[in-house]
Amino acid sequence: MTTKKLIIIIIAVTFIGFIIYRFTAPSSVKAKKVSVITADVVRSVSASGYIKSPLEASVGFPISGKIVSIYKKEGDSVKQGDLVAQVFNEDIYFDAESARKKKDSAQKTRDIYLDANQNHTSRVGGDSQYNLNFDKLTDDLRIYDNSYKSSLATLKKTYLYAPFDGTITSQPFDIGEIATSSSVIKISNLGILEFQADLDQEDYKFVKPDQSTEIILDAYPQDKFIGKVQSVPSYVDEDSATKTFKLKITLENKNDMIVKGMTGDVSIIVSEEKNVRALPFDAIYSEGDKKYIWTVSSSNKLQKKFIEVNLEGDTLTSIKTELPEFVVIPDSSAKNVQEGNSVTF
Repeated sequence: MTTKKLIIIIIAVTFIGFIIYRFTAPSSVKAKKVSVITADVVRSVSASGYIKSPLEASVGFPISGKIVSIYKKEGDSVKQGDLVAQVFNEDIYFDAESARKKKDSAQKTRDIYLDANQNHTSRVGGDSQYNLNFDKLTDDLRIYDNSYKSSLATLKKTYLYAPFDGTITSQPFDIGEIATSSSVIKISNLGILEFQADLDQEDYKFVKPDQSTEIILDAYPQDKFIGKVQSVPSYVDEDSATKTFKLKITLENKNDMIVKGMTGDVSIIVSEEKNVRALPFDAIYSEGDKKYIWTVSSSNKLQKKFIEVNLEGDTLTSIKTELPEFVVIPDSSAKNVQEGNSVTF
């Protein structure tokens, strides 16, 4: 073999070796260091909702009639029993007037009979006949009196009263219009407010009464309002398109900032571990049902370390396994990340 051929063979073998190394040797990957921290790990579920009063009602006249008086308008505060509005129903009014006159006539008839005959019973056939006549007049009076009381009860339905202390939040009436049983005003106790959230069915199993919550309202995106789960319904709200649960949450109305109708989102803390060793969730990887992290060897190579975790929270995961001072997260754009890769930071 000539020297020239030997040189060509050596160059070819070297080139082939370089190509093999180039495609089989672990490549270098960029990564960032993440320190293990001590922190509170929180797992939560979220839901959207709005502020409402737990004490509110829609009330209307049980009979139809023309609105003749409005004593309270929208936005007015009312006490229980306050007169809000009045209608006039001609039939009911005249029925009550007729019943009153009949009762008054029966009362007058009995009084005249009593004055004229109680000391002169012989005029009507003696004591027995007097008593019979008097009892009959008394029975007639009782009948007319009951009829009058019944008509007054019906007449009272032409008046609309506040059922509890609160604020009128809707007042649709105008003087002169005809009110029907479907015409209602809305009254709410605005001193008592709660957040009502639409809880998805997949989160239902995690939520329990008395769990802590944080509420962010659209009106105050920079503020957090602290609350607590008041009750968890045992049935789905069938009126909702998504068949969610109506969750009631009490909250602190700090500085009276919150008003009825505000919308927002609630975060419900369903699990929590305080003051534990933790890593961000994106520093932990899965391989089947196992969890692992990436560390760096003394020769600056990637090493896979399998670990055990406790609570997987919203942003952090608590770690049971002993860990080095820091772990690494390979650049998400890196391909074929594997043990033995050189690491650059």
